[in-house]
Amino acid sequence: MNKAKERMKELLNKNELEQLPELIEEYEAEFPYDLELYSIKGTYYFLIGKLEEAEKQLLAGYQINKYNFDIIFNLALVFEAQEKYIDAAQFYTIIKFYLFNDFVDATVIENKQALTDITAEKLQLMEEQINTQANKIFAEYNQTIKEEFLKKFKSFSIHENNIFHYNAISHYCSTSKVYSSRKLIYDDSYYVAPYTRTGRNIDTTLESAQIELIKTLEYSEENQTQGQYLIQEESLVPIVLKSENTTNPFEYLYLNYKNKKIKLNQTPNQIYYYRLDSDFTIENKDYIIGKPIPLKQNSQKKKLILTIFIDGLAQSILDEYGFENLMPNTANYFKDSIICRNAYTTSDWTYPSMASYFTGLYPANHKLYHGRICTILPENTITLGEMIQQAGYPATKIDGCWRTSPDSGHSRGFWHQIYSIYSENMSAPDVIAKGIDQIDMLKETNQYLYLRFGELHDIADKYKLSPDLQARITTVDKQDEFNDISTSVLIEKDKYKEKRYIEQIKYIDKYLGILFDHIKETIGDDVIVTLFSDHGQGFLLNNDDFFLADKRSKVPLMIKGASKEKTYCDDYISAVDYLHILNKIADLNIDLGEKDGSLPVFFGGEKEKDYIITESIHEDRYYHIALRNKDYYFTFKTAEKADNDGRVSFENYETKLMNPKGEVIDNKEMEDYFTKEVFDHMKEFIIY
Repeated sequence: MNKAKERMKELLNKNELEQLPELIEEYEAEFPYDLELYSIKGTYYFLIGKLEEAEKQLLAGYQINKYNFDIIFNLALVFEAQEKYIDAAQFYTIIKFYLFNDFVDATVIENKQALTDITAEKLQLMEEQINTQANKIFAEYNQTIKEEFLKKFKSFSIHENNIFHYNAISHYCSTSKVYSSRKLIYDDSYYVAPYTRTGRNIDTTLESAQIELIKTLEYSEENQTQGQYLIQEESLVPIVLKSENTTNPFEYLYLNYKNKKIKLNQTPNQIYYYRLDSDFTIENKDYIIGKPIPLKQNSQKKKLILTIFIDGLAQSILDEYGFENLMPNTANYFKDSIICRNAYTTSDWTYPSMASYFTGLYPANHKLYHGRICTILPENTITLGEMIQQAGYPATKIDGCWRTSPDSGHSRGFWHQIYSIYSENMSAPDVIAKGIDQIDMLKETNQYLYLRFGELHDIADKYKLSPDLQARITTVDKQDEFNDISTSVLIEKDKYKEKRYIEQIKYIDKYLGILFDHIKETIGDDVIVTLFSDHGQGFLLNNDDFFLADKRSKVPLMIKGASKEKTYCDDYISAVDYLHILNKIADLNIDLGEKDGSLPVFFGGEKEKDYIITESIHEDRYYHIALRNKDYYFTFKTAEKADNDGRVSFENYETKLMNPKGEVIDNKEMEDYFTKEVFDHMKEFIIY
């Protein structure tokens, strides 16, 4: 820690505040991006009684880094002092969660027990204060204030059992649990239901369970009058019959439709779909109606826009062994397509990489990079689903990736979702079957479909392979070259894993062929189909390769429907560019706002990028970043590991400047330029 910062903290601890404003001003002039300034200023304003200003400073810091323990702890204190007990309880709960799981740095660990005891006392006090506050509000205040209080309470708590939630740090992606038969925790415009073939209700908190989400109808005078739902044109209408009785497999939905009373068997709390072409009423007392989808097509739009995400597919392996050899069905389908030969992901693993595809932001800016704490996509930026929604397509997401779970923000904009953590469900055959059903379900409309395939993770994660792969792979190749216990990202080079990986690629391609044949038969060529991946594989790298070398960072990007013949794009493309590319080739014409991504020149963009970024921000690991363009390949690695919040010292680091082939270049001017760019990119993450 530098001496100036030490001095300010010393004065705060002694409550000697006279010199602090001047010291803060001087320090901020020299180190304007030091995250710790927000805690220092927030604590100063707290101690002099300016609580609103303290809250403002700390919240500004929290928006930059949601994992910093000091900011979280100070926010809890400031909210409590302002009698904002719900907010205080939220942050005390986060503190409890951090302490219990040791999501803190060494200086905090030393005082862990004392902080744990204080936090428990504070949470008990907050519960008492909230109950007192609630009683007062409901006794003395008007309905508007009551509704605002309830909305705030429910925004981060599970209301049924009064347990405070962790502001999206304990959702599906960290607990493997799915809470069905109610609204989505962080977006109450979605209803969550069990997804079963037979309609039987199941325990959806099990890891093997599947759920279905539907966007609910926002009631207005245009779609409802005196209890009657208005249908302007033939539509597909999702209806949920709500019931507390989950033991009864069937109840009846009573529908008044076309002057007839229709009695329909329907499992409670599950989503059923009905074709309706005129107004209707429902006699049942408790039900939910999903957003209706008109069953018609717009000839100005594509019949189908399809995104295929193959988790962990390295472009280097396709180049080395031949795309046509490993994926003949996929190669045949994309034979008249755009093949991007210099596409790169933004990170070394799924969570931050997919957040970049969904937001068009680098990990340093979307902030979803922590390996043990999940948060949500930034709310102030348009996402993939929202872009599709604004363009007028009903969007469906069929996904088994726990790093893109519904309540981490990846659900935004989607009309319909089928989700289950990839294990017993969401295998390639399962995803293809669900995808084909979904295409047929909405084939009378213009639709968007997102499919994810997870089988390539089976190799590093040591999952049991399918019987046909077990029969095809030799016994020798089923062993591992090294007995590693690392995460899939950190696994070292392994020739046996590589052989199984190749066979698994062929396995996925077998089922993709079924999907492609179905699209040709039912939809034809009026499609936009993109295929990409989020990262390569560590076990493909040589031991002396840079951590973010091509075999980990270079990924496929293929686009069908935007060209009539095979065309190669050699622009350097990043995952952050995906939204811009899809927006252009599908003629969506949506204003994407401020993004790190842009439209590559090949697709009509005005300016070639200076470079693209792949980076690894991860607690308790070295920070790595690679900057690439058509002339240079620059690498940077810190000498120290990052703190729990992702911040890291840049006091010592190593760099290397190469050409795209990996040959070292002696050019100090360019090396200094790229180093400066890295410092600027990471300015809010540097420990000063």
